[in-house]
Amino acid sequence: HIQFNFFMPDYRNVSKIQYSYKLEGLDENWIFSDDRNYASYTNLDSGIYTFKVIARNSSGEWSIPTSVTFKVGMKPWETPIAYLIYGIIIVIIVYIIWNRVKILDSLVEQRTQELNNKFKENKDLYDKLIKNEKYKNNYFVNLSHELRTPLNVIISTQQLITKLNEEDKLISKEKLDYYMTTLRRNSDRLLKLINNIIDTSKIESGSYKLKIEENDIIYLVEEVALSMKDFVEANGIELIIDPEVEEKVIECDESEIEK
Repeated sequence: HIQFNFFMPDYRNVSKIQYSYKLEGLDENWIFSDDRNYASYTNLDSGIYTFKVIARNSSGEWSIPTSVTFKVGMKPWETPIAYLIYGIIIVIIVYIIWNRVKILDSLVEQRTQELNNKFKENKDLYDKLIKNEKYKNNYFVNLSHELRTPLNVIISTQQLITKLNEEDKLISKEKLDYYMTTLRRNSDRLLKLINNIIDTSKIESGSYKLKIEENDIIYLVEEVALSMKDFVEANGIELIIDPEVEEKVIECDESEIEK
């Protein structure tokens, strides 16, 4: 804030003295203040100013302009040091924002990667479930066929014995032993299949746990074939077992061969 006071030394008729003033550097025209003998300015920008004032006496004559030149210095917030500080603050703010954005981008990327990994895990789990479900379906389809064979043999043998009894045909001890052996073999096969059903790990894992041992494959095949001989022949099919070799030992799972 700056104020100028001025006075014209004419004491004959002070009330009729009038003034006009202007501040070069701010005012474009003269300001008529009538008999007010002061002028105030506030918030002047930094720079050089010249204040001029003229007075008119009671006779109506204007005086020669009186002037005073002064300089308004820079405000603290307008100095080069202030602008340097402003620049530093702006750089710091920009860096903080950039660093914040970088951190957010990193978090977004990390979260995206976690979601992608989770999605992949879920997809792998889903694929595994689908695969296991297919294994289950295949397992039970195969199992239904495997159960049917020994059941058919047992039923066929039982029907044959019943038929012979109804016809009052005597069954020799040798033949009876053969029939009972056939029933026992197929009952054992049926029991093994039922045990396999109880062993749910075979289904869940999607694979069968093989019990590999050395076995005579010729003997195993002949035993299985003979256990179904009566059933096969009852259906009008001639069963002939004629291997090229008498014995062939291999590593295999006996229960799987019987299936």
